[in-house]
Amino acid sequence: MSDFVTVAKLSDFGDNNALRVQIHGEDIAVFRQGDRIYALNDRCPHKGGPLSLGWVEDGHVFCPLHAWKFDLQTGSCESNWERPAQSYEVKIVNNEVQIRQRGEPGNA
Repeated sequence: MSDFVTVAKLSDFGDNNALRVQIHGEDIAVFRQGDRIYALNDRCPHKGGPLSLGWVEDGHVFCPLHAWKFDLQTGSCESNWERPAQSYEVKIVNNEVQIRQRGEPGNA
């Protein structure tokens, strides 16, 4: 059994936008920037803002509530280093975006 779950197709994304998907009831923001795909927990650890509605710029997403800045690859928060967003390992298989399920080692 694979520990990755297909959540979208590459064609579902424009550049610099996000989709909100769910895996086992958990909201995950999936971002495309250029030819890279990233996934973070959709809840900002500050006040719970939906990161999928934030703006993407230079490898970061900014929370739409208070503009906390998160690295798309690692989830580290440049606004408060002690409050990272959970990141998820992502891979592309046959133009499908797949995310490693929580509890498995990822890129965070």
